[in-house]
Amino acid sequence: MHNKKVSVLQKESKRRRKDKSLNSELGCDDGQASRLDFSWILFVGTKMLGFTEREVGHMTLKKWNLLYKHFRVYHNFCTQQQLFKEEKVQ
Repeated sequence: MHNKKVSVLQKESKRRRKDKSLNSELGCDDGQASRLDFSWILFVGTKMLGFTEREVGHMTLKKWNLLYKHFRVYHNFCTQQQLFKEEKVQ
């Protein structure tokens, strides 16, 4: 009986570490359990990243997050090059 209890506690501890790691990757480091907005994940995956609903549905959250991070960096890079800069007229 004691071994089962220890095993359950170890599994729970491992699950919490995994959840904490995932939350930190998704930017949810507030220490509270966060809810995932699957409609946002699907929207970003299909409209911004260009995947089908099926492809997004089969992705792990880690893979989706890595792709989204790369997309943000790329998008910011492209928009910074197109910023309008005022020149002084003399």
